[in-house]
Amino acid sequence: MPSANHASLLLSFTIAIASLTGCIHSSTDMERNSPRQVSEKKFTDERHPLPYTVKLSSTTDDRMLCDNCGNAGQQRLIQGGEKLSQYNMMVDSPYYAFLCIDTPVNSACRAGQWVMINKNQSTPRVEKISIGGTSAIADLRPANDKDTTWLEVIYANGEKKVFALPNTP
Repeated sequence: MPSANHASLLLSFTIAIASLTGCIHSSTDMERNSPRQVSEKKFTDERHPLPYTVKLSSTTDDRMLCDNCGNAGQQRLIQGGEKLSQYNMMVDSPYYAFLCIDTPVNSACRAGQWVMINKNQSTPRVEKISIGGTSAIADLRPANDKDTTWLEVIYANGEKKVFALPNTP
């Protein structure tokens, strides 16, 4: 029968391997800067502000604009953003803005076809994300700490998924 020390060592080794596996997986996902699904237990409803002020707005001809994204001290057009007025749903968090285009014919927002803007990038751009599930999206809730932004997606059937994004540029 294994001793208590042996069991403790085995548990520590298992946790270390699991942590290492998670680090390898998450660094690969972070390089692509796309959300990765994480355990629901990792979601805690908290917000830590960016260490500087960022403002999303539009130009006079409705192009998407970011004032001080990435703490660059400049107003920059958001690459791939097209017209701001085309988006009719937005969920904001300190490091990311999540937007969606929904029409009466196309319920893309409830199907999970969203875009995100990383406000920590000095040259911000719109990136498509897919957060759909087995049923329509009922709600989105962002939270973050200084390193990670989590997006909890709650579906109409009660299912929940949590996606993680790095707060790096």
